[in-house]
Parts: sequence; C-alpha cells; structure tokens
Amino acid sequence: MRLGKFVIEYHEVLEIINRPTKDEFGRLVSIIIHAIFSFYWALDNLSLVASFGIINAPEFEVSQSAMTVKFVGMVLAALYNLRTWMRLHHE
Repeated sequence: MRLGKFVIEYHEVLEIINRPTKDEFGRLVSIIIHAIFSFYWALDNLSLVASFGIINAPEFEVSQSAMTVKFVGMVLAALYNLRTWMRLHHE
C-alpha cells in the first residue's frame, strides 16, 4: 500500500481542482499540501528502493530529504487547519 500513495495524493489534487468552492485560497493551499505529500511519498518510495539496492543512491540522504518534505507538509497542513478552525470559530 505504501508504494502507491503518491498516486492517491495526485488523484486527490485532481478532485480538489474540480470541486466547486468559495474559498480559493483554501483550495490553493490544499493543492499545495497534497502536492507536497505526493512528493514525499515519491521520495519515500525512492528511499525504499535504494535500501533494497535496486538503484544506486544513498538511502540515508533520500530518506532525510523525504522526512524534510514531510515536515514542511505537516507544518503547512497544521497552519491551514488552524486557519480553518479560526474561521469556523468566528462564524
């Protein structure tokens, strides 16, 4: 299941693009978050393949890059969720 998650994130981006909404900023941030997590899963797959020795790449560096991308995505998602919570709280 872990190897195909970047495709799931890609399809989620396509669904967000086609979904009607009044909050264009929220849509843009959601697209960016899902694109970041799609990139994370692709890097995670590369680190897994490198650990099996299928490709000649330093597994530690690829894994570290994947974790950095994941951290950025999680921080952005947390800030977006905080914004959403504050908007709902003030309505």
